[in-house]
Amino acid sequence: MQKGVQSKTCAISLSCRHQQRVDSLFAQRTLLRLTSLGLSAFYQTVDNKATQCICAELLSSQSLAEERLTEVDLSHCYQVGDAGVQWLVGSRYSPALRQLDLSGTDLTGNCFVRRLPRLCKLRLEGCASLSAAGLANIAASCPCLSSLCLAKCKQLTDGDLRDPLSILATSLHDLDLSYTGISGSFLPLRRPCASLRSLNLNCCPRLKDERLSSDRLLASFPCLQVLDVSATPLTASFLLLSSAAIPPCPSLWRLSMDFCPGLRADQLDPALLSRRFPLLRSLCAFGNGPGGFLPQWAEELRRCPRPTGISVVVSESSESSVESDCDYARHRGLHLADWAMTKTRMVRGKPFMLSPFWLQSVEG
Repeated sequence: MQKGVQSKTCAISLSCRHQQRVDSLFAQRTLLRLTSLGLSAFYQTVDNKATQCICAELLSSQSLAEERLTEVDLSHCYQVGDAGVQWLVGSRYSPALRQLDLSGTDLTGNCFVRRLPRLCKLRLEGCASLSAAGLANIAASCPCLSSLCLAKCKQLTDGDLRDPLSILATSLHDLDLSYTGISGSFLPLRRPCASLRSLNLNCCPRLKDERLSSDRLLASFPCLQVLDVSATPLTASFLLLSSAAIPPCPSLWRLSMDFCPGLRADQLDPALLSRRFPLLRSLCAFGNGPGGFLPQWAEELRRCPRPTGISVVVSESSESSVESDCDYARHRGLHLADWAMTKTRMVRGKPFMLSPFWLQSVEG
């Protein structure tokens, strides 16, 4: 640790026992050269007071630090709320922050009142207290935000997203809305987000074809390259492949639609799919159940004329095992419990996917 402190720029990740507090670490003015600070291991003891102590030492005018903090990780620190976060984002030295992880905190977002021109990455996963007004404040305070994670913020609605996404239309590259309750009605945006490259919508049970159609999606995100709609109730109508007159999407190169029971191979013509997405290089359609995508369909897609090759991931057979589904879901990081397709794939007395519960068959 001492060697790291003596270096001009150093990063610290504190991984001690939950009972140990961090206040004393900053009381002796020994950690003045920090540029990256991770306190998620202290999630049970880091609170608003501890955050204030840290900021007074590292982000105040009295600080002797040669380098200011640029990365802060307070994920899972559930005792930290607006009173603590405002010390991070409200200091005169806060504009130096580039990455901020506040996942699992009691943040509402109303403390974002100072402009943070360098903040490019913000994670707010599982922030149950985040409000629509707070999200709008964050978008207005972070004009250069390129990566935003709102996963598991189930209290947010489609209407809460329209204004913030329009504000970030020229800067946002990566947006994560997985495990939320949105239906897709926030599209089309008032201002197209031409900078967005990656959109994650997996495990959103309320998505609807008519609200998240591919033409509305691409009208709002014309340069979209990566799209993940795995474990959603979307059907083939989402891709709008019934008409050859639909213009192609020139930018999308990766599409993930694993565990979508409404998607059937007989409703998707490989030739139309190839014309619709000419630069598609990766297609994942694993575990879509009976009528899903099998190796024969994948081989037919690979034979379609296209400027680039394509990698296709599908189930080996229509009767894939729970074990293979579980392994693939774990690899993808998908939690598929409580979905409609659960009943057709779970086995009595066996754990299903990554659910913390042991689901029992409802039959018999």
